[in-house]
Amino acid sequence: MNTNFTLCNISNSEAALNLHMGFNNFSSGFLIPTDNLTRLKEKAILEGSGENANGFLIIEETGLTIKFIFIETGGENFSAITYDKITGLLMWIKAISGNFSLEMELLLSYQESDPIPPPDPYTKTIYITDVSEKKVKSELENFTIPFILLGCGAAASFSLLVWKKDNKRLKYLLTGIIGAICFSSLLVYNYWLTTGVASIDETSEDTPLEVVEDITLIVDFGDGNIKEWDDFTLREGKTSVLDALDKYCDIKYDDYGWGILVTEIDGVEGDWIYEVNGEQPGHGADRHYLRDGDTIEWILV
Repeated sequence: MNTNFTLCNISNSEAALNLHMGFNNFSSGFLIPTDNLTRLKEKAILEGSGENANGFLIIEETGLTIKFIFIETGGENFSAITYDKITGLLMWIKAISGNFSLEMELLLSYQESDPIPPPDPYTKTIYITDVSEKKVKSELENFTIPFILLGCGAAASFSLLVWKKDNKRLKYLLTGIIGAICFSSLLVYNYWLTTGVASIDETSEDTPLEVVEDITLIVDFGDGNIKEWDDFTLREGKTSVLDALDKYCDIKYDDYGWGILVTEIDGVEGDWIYEVNGEQPGHGADRHYLRDGDTIEWILV
């Protein structure tokens, strides 16, 4: 990278100065410290909206990112910067200062062979964890048709009783109302069935089961040392790959919000990946739930 000062080995603050990464004395650059984000925000507020500031500052924060937007009052300087809160890396920037204009974005990519894909910092993911509530709703759907048929039958019986009377206007009115109710009920049920809560697929590894049996766990430390546990059971809904590993091993891991990455097993630190029945699932060990008879293998690569 060429700058006005040096040709190579430039510092983070020097890059921030040349590329207008920040505002006033808040030069955040390509990387921010993540150990104390509160202190970082206080410094940004002081430089962006303090007594000596020449503009106003907006801070937007999500679970994964933090964004600083600075707009100079009566001037031409504008800066909007987004950082990843876990790594501190610059994710996106748009900076304008006079004739200078810059917009950059960090593009994340991964190979299909990677055990865990990186998160998309611009989207929100909602994880449904209340499985019992979904099961209750699913079971209620099975009783909807009988209730509708029972209601229509009762309405028809009532209509026959009224039909015996001489008041023709009342008979026609009730018949029309009952027909409309039955037809509307069928439409409502059809809409609810197609757009409502779907029943849980207990064969899917995304769905936790209360109990799984006949599980096999293999840990390959890469130096010929292999540990194995056979035919064990996981209970109380703790049926993920991570739960199986934690049952027998001392582990350390990093929680990235989008999935857990195991970094150490029984004191051996390194790049650990796992397979279930010979296949790599492609997401965190805490998000892959086991089924009866599954075989898990952890491998140090």
